[in-house]
Amino acid sequence: MVVANLSISKIVVATFAVLCLSGCASTKLLSQSELAALELTNPQIVGSKVLTSGQPSAADLATLKQKGFGTIITLRTPGEDPGFDEAAEARGLGLTYINIPVSMDKLDAETAQILRSAIAQSTTPTLVHCGSGNRVGALYAIGAYEIDGESVENALAIGRSAGLTRLEPKVRELLGQ
Repeated sequence: MVVANLSISKIVVATFAVLCLSGCASTKLLSQSELAALELTNPQIVGSKVLTSGQPSAADLATLKQKGFGTIITLRTPGEDPGFDEAAEARGLGLTYINIPVSMDKLDAETAQILRSAIAQSTTPTLVHCGSGNRVGALYAIGAYEIDGESVENALAIGRSAGLTRLEPKVRELLGQ
């Protein structure tokens, strides 16, 4: 049997890639109209519990809380101004707030693993964001390549499905291509 020769991790990664490439937005995390009602830039639904995007507004946080989200993970660095006290706003709504500051020198497998661990620890739907969603997608791509052993092209496709845009040339370079 062919499946017997595949490792469980390869099956999980392949399933993840198929789901993302076939339109993650069809999951029940948020409907298309609910997603469109948010003020998010570059929103991407990844799997069954993760929404990636650019900077949310305070109103977005309140809406996400109402929709069952329980965790907000920001990749923004302390020098980036979100326009409001996001940590206080999130915590005031009862959301778990995690900051994993990601600058260009932190686009690596270690940071991708830290992000994966934070997502895995969340038992509720989770928003992962940076300023534009681009760093989120970059870390998804790096993790797919460095941790899961995906090809460069598959890793980049996974990254794009999670928000990778203009950082793609940099990520391609980081992946040795």
